[in-house]
Amino acid sequence: MSLKTLQQGIELIRQGHKSEGARLLKIALRSEEIQGEIRATAYLWLAETVDETSHKLEYYNLAISADPNNEHAKKRVSELMAKNLPPIPPPQQAPPEIPVPPTATPTAYTAQSAVDYNNLHTGQEIHANHQIAGIMNGPNGIATAFFISRNGILATTRFAVGGLKAVMLSLSDGNHIQADVVRSYPEFDLAFLHTNVNIAQLLPVSPKRQLESQESLTAVSFTGHTMKGVIRPTKSLIKDGWFPTTISTLVDVGGNPVFDRNNNLVGMLTNNANRSSPYVYGLSIHKIYHLVEQYAQEMRNTPKTSYCPGCGCRSKAGGYGGFYCEHCGATLPEAQDIQRSFDPKLAGLYGENMSRPCPRCHTSIGFYKGTCLRCGYQAR
Repeated sequence: MSLKTLQQGIELIRQGHKSEGARLLKIALRSEEIQGEIRATAYLWLAETVDETSHKLEYYNLAISADPNNEHAKKRVSELMAKNLPPIPPPQQAPPEIPVPPTATPTAYTAQSAVDYNNLHTGQEIHANHQIAGIMNGPNGIATAFFISRNGILATTRFAVGGLKAVMLSLSDGNHIQADVVRSYPEFDLAFLHTNVNIAQLLPVSPKRQLESQESLTAVSFTGHTMKGVIRPTKSLIKDGWFPTTISTLVDVGGNPVFDRNNNLVGMLTNNANRSSPYVYGLSIHKIYHLVEQYAQEMRNTPKTSYCPGCGCRSKAGGYGGFYCEHCGATLPEAQDIQRSFDPKLAGLYGENMSRPCPRCHTSIGFYKGTCLRCGYQAR
């Protein structure tokens, strides 16, 4: 029955009745019988019923998810991305490369030997000329990211990745790869991703650290859509690294590179707006590079760390056999599905109060109104 509905929907689209055909295809896709290549075909036909590039791209990616080897879907993504790419800016001296977390071989997690799963990158390296990519599975919707180092580091917004430790990237040639979230700064709505992509040419960076009022801005999404505005005059005190814009409508959830009138990169568009206006703020590219250097320094000083999606910091706890981030207390991703126990050697790392250990879990994290804050034991 579902297959017949699918065939009827395709025939209606062929006859030019797009809305009715799309309705039948969506009904057919509710059935679990429609899987694999047939499901991918349905999504490809659904893409023919919409005009918006972002909607077409969404259907193409759903087709690839249903049938990863579907060459028709990959070809259409590649053609669509190539068609909507912004012009490549003139070459300029690229920022210095930064170190990335070392590659490791996956092993089973144990309390004594924590594995940094954020540093595991599989597959061969890709050498390409990609500059802008799309985040397809973010918790808040499709987003944009752009490369800031030749060895595969991208910048996007914290809002785009949320609490994920890895996201799926769509590149301009239609390839889909995994990118690990390696550091984020919630106070700047910034996140860094790491991939196994080597970039031939980066976006040229503006030498200006201070943007002038009314300066023209153009933000670009990975689908090729542009958002135009200017530096918004304001009497408010703007924190270091931010700049106000007159852009109020985003085509995705942020992470878009922002260019000046000379086509040089000046920052990244975020989803942050003023309480009294709809205009969003941008984050300076120089602030982004300052923070990526800070991240690089962290990796040089303490390489055996893992990413905590809770606060965005690099946690040392896993390297010592701990299960909780010492910065925010969140359970580390690699310790989510294992049995966790107290290790008295980690009391110093967590700064636990050693004056009154719990008689049940033996931790000294503390009591509140007679209840252990770690295990819930009720003291009598």
